[in-house]
Amino acid sequence: MAYAAVKKWQQLFLHPKGEFFWFFDQMKLAHREASFLFIHAGLDDQIAHIVSQDGVKHLNREFRNKVRKDLFDFYYGPLANTIRTKYREVDRPLTLRGVESVRRRKIHAIVHGHLHLHHGQRITLRKGLINFECDSTLDRNTRKRAKIDGHGAAVTIFHPDGVVKGISVDYPFVKVFEPASLVGRLR
Repeated sequence: MAYAAVKKWQQLFLHPKGEFFWFFDQMKLAHREASFLFIHAGLDDQIAHIVSQDGVKHLNREFRNKVRKDLFDFYYGPLANTIRTKYREVDRPLTLRGVESVRRRKIHAIVHGHLHLHHGQRITLRKGLINFECDSTLDRNTRKRAKIDGHGAAVTIFHPDGVVKGISVDYPFVKVFEPASLVGRLR
């Protein structure tokens, strides 16, 4: 049954005539915008090194090639860690070395999901690197197991002026990060 499920998934998602082929065909693993790196579930040292040495375009090309040509290598290799990591002990680590390598590329913040947050988005420091954790628990069964009422929905808005707003049905207020307001306080 597992083999049949994998074959059906390949037919639907990876075959050019598959109903959902467009999903992986158009998907980007990462996107860079100024000093932000948007990446599905996070970063580890190996991916940080690839981004630092070869850039985000190369990372996205590698992702598309692995998904199309070698799913086994993709799933068990470093690229898949970017779509499943939750910064657990079992995940590939992000250390100071990885953080320093992306900083050389002038990346100062990572934007990702994949953490089951029950009170809306949050900002954390991971090895000194700013992480905008933007997950929303949408799946009804996950919400039920976590004892979260209602339907899940959230959006994180990055304004060109630097203001970031986190809106979630799981938190009663809009969370606002306004770096310019912090600069005055630090002087």
